[in-house]
Amino acid sequence: MNRLYFRSVFTLILLLSVTVLIGQAQHLKRKAAIGARFSAVADTPGLKVDLVSPELTGATIGLKAGDVVTTLNGDAIRDTAGLVALLRKYNEGDQVTVVAQRDGKPVTLTGTFTGRPKETAPGLDVIYTETQVGAEYHRTVIQKPANATGKLPAILFIQGIYCSSVIDLAPGHPYYDLLTPIAQKGYVVVRTERSGLSDSEGKPCGEIGFLEELDGYKAALKQIRALPYVDTSRIYVLGHSLGGISAPFVAADENVKGVITYGTAARLWSLYEIENVFDQSRIPEKIDYVELEAGVKLHQEFVHLFFGQKLKPEEIVKLHPEMKDYFGPDGTYASRAPRFFHELNDLKYAETWKKVTGKVLVLYGESDFQTNAENNRFIAEMVNSFRPGGAEFKMLPKIDHTFQTAGSKRESVELTVKRDYGHFNPVIVTEVLAGLAKMQ
Repeated sequence: MNRLYFRSVFTLILLLSVTVLIGQAQHLKRKAAIGARFSAVADTPGLKVDLVSPELTGATIGLKAGDVVTTLNGDAIRDTAGLVALLRKYNEGDQVTVVAQRDGKPVTLTGTFTGRPKETAPGLDVIYTETQVGAEYHRTVIQKPANATGKLPAILFIQGIYCSSVIDLAPGHPYYDLLTPIAQKGYVVVRTERSGLSDSEGKPCGEIGFLEELDGYKAALKQIRALPYVDTSRIYVLGHSLGGISAPFVAADENVKGVITYGTAARLWSLYEIENVFDQSRIPEKIDYVELEAGVKLHQEFVHLFFGQKLKPEEIVKLHPEMKDYFGPDGTYASRAPRFFHELNDLKYAETWKKVTGKVLVLYGESDFQTNAENNRFIAEMVNSFRPGGAEFKMLPKIDHTFQTAGSKRESVELTVKRDYGHFNPVIVTEVLAGLAKMQ
C-alpha cells in the first residue's frame, strides 16, 4: 500500500446468495499444476526445465531437467508469464500434451494434469471449500484445529492489495507463518481467494473493483456464521494492509466480537498516497530535498487528475508523459483497475468504523514503510470518539509491513528490494493472540 513501492515492485455486483458447501459436491475444480521450475533460454523458443517436482504433472508425463518446453496442448510457450496464464485454462484431470526439445531432439509427452498441491499444517484440518459470490464461486480455505470439540472462535482473514493467491500456502509465506500458529491455538481461521485467482471463478483480480472484492469477504463472513463448529458469538475479522481498510466494511453491522488491523490506514486514500510519497522519500540515508519536493508535487498533480477528476490513464499520460510509468501496460495502477482506487477513495471510513460494534485493536510495526504510525493511530482515535475505550493502538518494535524483523524502515526497504522474506517476527502472532484473548 504505497506510492513508491507501487512503481518499483506495488460495480458493485449483487450478492445473490451464500452457500456453505463443506461436505457437499463442489463446483470448483483444482487448477492444473505443471510441477516444474523453468528459466528462459537466450535466442531459443520455449522454456528450459530446471527442476521437476515429484508426483505432479511434469513428473508423471516424464518431463526431465534440461528439457526445453516449446508447446503445451498446441500453444507455443514463450515466457513464464505466458505459461502461467495458459495453465489457468486447465483443471486437474484434463489431458495434456507437451512438446519439448531433449538433447537436440523433439519429444512428445502426454498424460493428465495433476492438481496444485494442497496446503497442510501440523495439528490442523485444512479444509478446501468454496464460497458463492453472486453467480460465481471463490476458493476458500479453512484451518480448523484437528480433533477439536465444541464450538470454536473463528477469524476471517483479509489480505493486502496485491493480486497474489492466499491459497496453497507453505511455511515461509508471511500469511502462513502468521495464521497457522493462531489456528493451532484453537481458532478456526478462514481465507477466501479473490476473483480469478487460483481455483476461483470470475474476472481476473486486476479487473475488479474494490466493492466487488468486498462482496467476496462479506459472503465468506456469512459462510463462517453457518459453520456448525463455529461459536457465532466469537467471530473476529483480521485485516492486513488493504485488508485493514476492508475490515470495517465487512464487519459493520455484523456484530463481530472484534476487529484487528495491522499496517493499514483509515483516511482518504489520495491523502494517504501523498503522505506516503513524502514519508518514503525521507527514508534514504542521503536525501535530495529539491528532488523530494518535485516528486511530491508531481504526485499531488497525479492525485488531482486520477482521484479528483477520475481521468483515464491515457488521458493523464497525454497531459503528463512523465507519468507513463505510473501505469502498467494494460492501464492498471499498482496492478489494479483504476476504478478499484476510485471506489477506495470514495469510501466513508468514519461512518463505517462507527458501525463496528466489537472491540478494535490497531497494530503497527515501527519499521513499516508502507504506511505510518499516525495513519494507524487515527483509527483507534476515531473509534474511541464513538465508543470510549472501544479501541487500542499498539506499536510493535522491529517489525515491518510483511511481518519481517527489521530494525528500521530503511532496513525494511533494503530487505524488500532484495526480496528477502526469511525473517518472520513472531511478535505479530503473540500480539494478535493477546488481543483476541483480551477481546474475549
